[in-house]
Order: sequence, then structure tokens, then C-alpha cells
Amino acid sequence: GGRATLCTSNEAIAALVIALYPRFPISTTDCRYHLQAFRHLFVLAVEQRCLETVDVVTRLPCMVPVEIILKEGDKHAETVIKRVTPCLLPELE
Repeated sequence: GGRATLCTSNEAIAALVIALYPRFPISTTDCRYHLQAFRHLFVLAVEQRCLETVDVVTRLPCMVPVEIILKEGDKHAETVIKRVTPCLLPELE
């Protein structure tokens, strides 16, 4: 648990809205809006962001200090984040 987060992109939000707020059928034969596939669209909004390090010899997880450098973008300047693995990476967009 705790290895994934929800993305905040427009596509991910749209997938969540479709999955969580379906239009229910008016009658038992109405299949226009309430499709079972819509319930599973939440998967499109999930991102795997867990960074784990593994010891090469023992193949066991180990704690390692890491430095993550986020390059300059339109919303933020270049940022340096120091964490210890296992950790969740920040949103990349």
C-alpha cells in the first residue's frame, strides 16, 4: 500500500468524474450511460511514484539518501529535494 497517488492532470480528473458519477439507467434495458467499463476508469488517474532501492547482494530493500533535482518549468524554478528511500516522488508535471 501507499505506492501510488492520484494524478492531477485534466485527463485523470475527467476519468475520475466519469468513474465516480455515472448516469444511472432509467429502465432495465437502458444501457446508454451506465456501462460497467466506466467504473474502472479510475485506473487512468493513478500514477506509480514510489522510489525503492534494493541491495544488489542481498536483494533486500535498503534505505538510501537521494537527491531529486526538478528542472525549471513554467510553474516552478529548479528545485532540489532530499529524501530517503523508499519515498514517493513529487508530481512531475
